[in-house]
Amino acid sequence: MQRRVADLNHATIVGKYVSGNVAVIKTEVRLGSVDKSGALQAIQWSPGVDRIVVWNIYEVKGDKIAVVTLAGERTDPQTARFIEWFGSQRAK
Repeated sequence: MQRRVADLNHATIVGKYVSGNVAVIKTEVRLGSVDKSGALQAIQWSPGVDRIVVWNIYEVKGDKIAVVTLAGERTDPQTARFIEWFGSQRAK
């Protein structure tokens, strides 16, 4: 638990799209932690994955967000590797 608290997620918006009542934000997410010297160190999500690309889809009804969907970019090699690895961990 202590390691999770010390981890730092860094999301960079790489695309924004809006159509009608749907807004989509494409982000590149990197995970890191601060070592004892105070330097930020990259952490791998799974073997060979140091970042993933995620589509954040927001559907609005009236003046409220009604549905939020997150989807990994399966055409990105690192994200596809992470999705495969994550699925194998959940099956255990």
